[in-house]
Amino acid sequence: MRRSHRMRKIEKEKQEREKLEKDRLEKEKKEEEEKKKDSNSKPTKTSKSTRKGHGSKPPIRKTKYIGLKNQGATCYINCLVQSLFHLPRVRELIDTLPETINPKNQQPPSTSHALQKVFRGLLTSPKYVSTRILTRALGFEDNDVNEQQDVHEYLGMVLSRLENEIEGTQASTTMQRLFKGKVQKLIQCTSIDYKTSDVEEC
Repeated sequence: MRRSHRMRKIEKEKQEREKLEKDRLEKEKKEEEEKKKDSNSKPTKTSKSTRKGHGSKPPIRKTKYIGLKNQGATCYINCLVQSLFHLPRVRELIDTLPETINPKNQQPPSTSHALQKVFRGLLTSPKYVSTRILTRALGFEDNDVNEQQDVHEYLGMVLSRLENEIEGTQASTTMQRLFKGKVQKLIQCTSIDYKTSDVEEC
């Protein structure tokens, strides 16, 4: 008798667990169906504008950072641009340059305008960005992009052109604080007590 009573008790507990599990699954299924109904009932926004870039949202970028297209052997230019772009103060400086020193229709384009275009592409483009506008601004011919050059030399060229283009503006002061410095050259003799030094701005 005791055994049969225990068996009935176990069977009852099993049935209760099965019922609870069934109720849980039905509840989850119902919630899933309600979510699908809600998502299907939401109106979809359509753009009335047919002009490219107007009235429509830009494509969503899947990654935080984006690359630069290599035109041939312009990897040194790409390294230079990416290095400047990832300096927040430099990026802000380039982005806020006024139109008066940045004419859009100038040919070839100014270095500051070219950097603005490339930087904004790195911020918003869903795919890699071309540096063609920058190489044109630096005076590249078509075949020049296939020759490897020294990145330090071109850094000096870019900064020199920027300095000339923004001379006399508030941006010029900011640029000097970012990039101006001093170098001290010291020559000291090891056999006698003599040394000389020279300080140069750079």
